Amino acid sequence: QHVRGLTPPSPASKTMRGSLHITLALVGSEMAHGVIVAGALVPHGDFAYDPTLPPTGKNASALLHAASVEVGRRLSNAEIDLVLLITPHGVTSERDTGFYDASEASGYAKIGDDLHNASHDDYQVGVNCTIDVNATEEVVSKLQAWNVTALGAWADSEPFPLRWGEGVPLLLLAEGGFVASRAILASLPSRRLVSSSAMTTEMRRLGRALGDALPEDRRVAVVVSGDLAHTHEADGPYGFSPAAEPFDRAVGAWLRDIANASSLVVEAASLVDDALSCGYLGLVMLLGILQAEAERARVAFDLAPPGVTGPFHPTY
Repeated sequence: QHVRGLTPPSPASKTMRGSLHITLALVGSEMAHGVIVAGALVPHGDFAYDPTLPPTGKNASALLHAASVEVGRRLSNAEIDLVLLITPHGVTSERDTGFYDASEASGYAKIGDDLHNASHDDYQVGVNCTIDVNATEEVVSKLQAWNVTALGAWADSEPFPLRWGEGVPLLLLAEGGFVASRAILASLPSRRLVSSSAMTTEMRRLGRALGDALPEDRRVAVVVSGDLAHTHEADGPYGFSPAAEPFDRAVGAWLRDIANASSLVVEAASLVDDALSCGYLGLVMLLGILQAEAERARVAFDLAPPGVTGPFHPTY
C-alpha cells in the first residue's frame, strides 16, 4: 500500500509542516521467504492519524488513514517477529544514525499541532514499544565501519522516549491489528537537514549493510516513518518550490517500480534539497535493505507492485 497525503512534518520540527505523506507495503512478494518480508513508508502527520481534524471538506485524509491501517492489517497476517522502524524525527546524533539501545520505549504523539491554530485543543496519544536489545546491539556491532551509534537512556532504568515520529506510524499499524512485539528503532542523523541529496549514496550503502546485518532467523518488517515534499504552498512554513511536485512523482515512480532505482536515487535526489522531504533518506535506506535481501535470497529484484493511494494536495 503506498499512501500519500497531507501535512507532513517538516524536516526540522513537527510544528513546521505542510506537504505530502506516502505509504508503501510489500507483503507477499517474492521476498517473503527471506529475512525481509515487508517494507512500508508510513506517514507521521496529524491528519493521517486523525482525519476528523479540520479542514474536513476534502476527506482524502480518511483515505490516507484507511490505507495506513490496511498496511497494519497486512502486516498482522505476515507473521512478523521483528520490526525495524526508521524515523527522521527521533532522538538524534548530528553525524550518526542512532539505534535506540533500551529494553522499553514509551511516550506519546501530540495530535493537533499541524493545525497551527491556538483555538484548537491538542491531545496526546500514548504509545509503547518493546525494543529487541540483543538484535539492536548485534546490528550496531556489525555496522562499526559505518556512521552508526547506540543511543542509551538513563542506563535503561526508564523507557526510551518516543514522540510523533515513531508514535504515529506505530499507532496507525496497531489500529490495523499489528503491534510491534519486538523492534529495532533507528533515528536518522540531523545533518540530513543540511543536504539530504549529499547523503544518498551513503544511506543506500548503509541500508545494504543493515540488510545484511539483520538477524537471519527473524521475519522482519521495515517501516519508514516519513513524508514527501514540504514545499507545495507559497503560504506554507517552507514556501513554494517547483521541485515539490516532480519530487513526489519521482518517488511515486520508484514505489510503482521498485527495480527502477534511478527514479529515487537520481531523479528524486536531484530535487530533494529544494523539495524538502523528511522521508527521502529512509526510503533510500529501504532501497538498500531490499537490494541486500534480493542478493542474499538470490531472487529477482522484482516485487509485486504496491497499491497506491494519493498523492493528495496538502490542504486536502
